[in-house]
Amino acid sequence: MISTKRHPRTIRSRTSRSRTHGAVAVAVAALALVAMPSHAAAYIGPGAALSLLGAFWGVLVAIGAAVAFAVAWPVRRYLRVRRERKAVGQAPAPAPETAAPARASTTGTARSGAGAAASPSPASRA
Repeated sequence: MISTKRHPRTIRSRTSRSRTHGAVAVAVAALALVAMPSHAAAYIGPGAALSLLGAFWGVLVAIGAAVAFAVAWPVRRYLRVRRERKAVGQAPAPAPETAAPARASTTGTARSGAGAAASPSPASRA
């Protein structure tokens, strides 16, 4: 058999709706009060103002230097590589090495001290 009994609907009470609208209204009013500009009763003396300006300029200069170095680094690298390639392309051919006269070796004797400078080498005796 088919049941013809209907389930009762869940109906929100009017009190819960009014509470929600009331909370939203309070939040909007609080936000409006906080966001409204008011008179600022503050004074910054010349010393504090100069300190603030000095710190501000220091931060700006640091950021500017970082950006400048970040931009300049690839440009400097490109120019260096181009200069090196140009130097390699224009380099003259290496000159042939001239044969240096062979020096006579003194095998078997170790010469040192004052006697080494005074005595002639074996190659000069011949």
